[in-house]
Amino acid sequence: MHMLSVDSYNRLITGHGLGMIFLFIMPLLISFLGNWQLPQSYMALDFIVPRLNLLSFYFLFTSCLLVLLSISREEGVAAGWTLYVPLSDGSFHSSSAMSLMIIAIHVLGLSSEGGSITFLCSLFGVRSSGLLTFLYCLVT
Repeated sequence: MHMLSVDSYNRLITGHGLGMIFLFIMPLLISFLGNWQLPQSYMALDFIVPRLNLLSFYFLFTSCLLVLLSISREEGVAAGWTLYVPLSDGSFHSSSAMSLMIIAIHVLGLSSEGGSITFLCSLFGVRSSGLLTFLYCLVT
């Protein structure tokens, strides 16, 4: 008894893997460490570059919409969660779902870079403002 075809199974596993890695694990680690843990560890009210942090959130939201849009396309993305190059080529995927997924991953990269820059600027800004050395060592 077969519940799913091979193509449907590949699309389901690819969508789950991409969703968990790029929409859950990466944003959760950056958001938890950079947006919640770091300011609480040195008792700050805000970041040094809050607008870059907001831009990073907007990039994250946009890329989440692009990932969900590419997964929900009729053919979907069935190249595995690593987006293996021979399987993500135009000859294997003729729909626009793969192009949307690649654009979404690039936008997610911009979001991660923005969050990382915010994290590092806040960390180095605190160090220069006279944070105690042992607390700085705990944060890093």
